[in-house]
Amino acid sequence: MIKSMMFDLPSFELSQIVGDDAGHHRQVFRSPYDVPETMKASYDPDQHLFQLDFNYPSIEPSTKTVEVQPDLQITFGKHSGNIYNIIAQVNSPEDVPQLSGKVEKSLHKLQGQMPASIENFYVVTQVVNDKSDEFFPMALGV
Repeated sequence: MIKSMMFDLPSFELSQIVGDDAGHHRQVFRSPYDVPETMKASYDPDQHLFQLDFNYPSIEPSTKTVEVQPDLQITFGKHSGNIYNIIAQVNSPEDVPQLSGKVEKSLHKLQGQMPASIENFYVVTQVVNDKSDEFFPMALGV
């Protein structure tokens, strides 16, 4: 039986002030179309698959799936580069604590290769890290 949880994601500030070492400050704007509104986390114990699905204000019909590692694949919007889903193979409970770090490293590795907004990668990485304590226990049977 597939277990799943739905999360309404916190609204991220659409702009922020960033500074550099020289003391220069600038305002950076984030497109609302790069920020997912909800996330669904699912675990299929029969297939040992953990899946995160991200929903955005607009839907992009064309996607591209990249196998980042033999046990991890990420689906992107072909044009926007937004991350639509992440699927990871979880062979044992010992794999679960490493999932968050594995996803983050894979997103950083892909950042220069996909047409995605850096902000989308940042938001998805932050969501995975912030929510992992809530959804990873599904894969542990807790």
